[in-house]
Amino acid sequence: MIHKRTQIRSALAAVLTGLATCGARVFVSRVRPLGAAEVPALLIGTGAEDRETAAHSLATGAAYIGYLTCRVDIVVKDADGYEDAADSALADIEGRLFDSVAHNTLGGLVHSITLNSIGDPEMDDSTEKPVIRLPVFLRIAYSS
Repeated sequence: MIHKRTQIRSALAAVLTGLATCGARVFVSRVRPLGAAEVPALLIGTGAEDRETAAHSLATGAAYIGYLTCRVDIVVKDADGYEDAADSALADIEGRLFDSVAHNTLGGLVHSITLNSIGDPEMDDSTEKPVIRLPVFLRIAYSS
């Protein structure tokens, strides 16, 4: 049986594939090494999760409500303007996830997605052009 967390990661990747800034370069892994041709990209991973017993669990059939943190790393490689490139990708993500109920619920898989926070940019300057990761934290509510 596929765990709901796995289903959520896969569905999130499917919804975010095809954005103007990253195209098909959406990967379900936060630690995947990227080649030069694979940037800009989005890396999707899951993190902490809180759970609570579902109200009326016998009536709804849900044993719990989960609040899952998903991290979407926007990865850009640009000598100048990396902040603008990351912000453009962020605008694409927000536009896609919050443009319809179908996208905001991953086609009914989850109850809702909220943008919880945006972290500080992380830089790797060991390449010819700096690689920047902008972490975006999503809070996803779902039931068992």
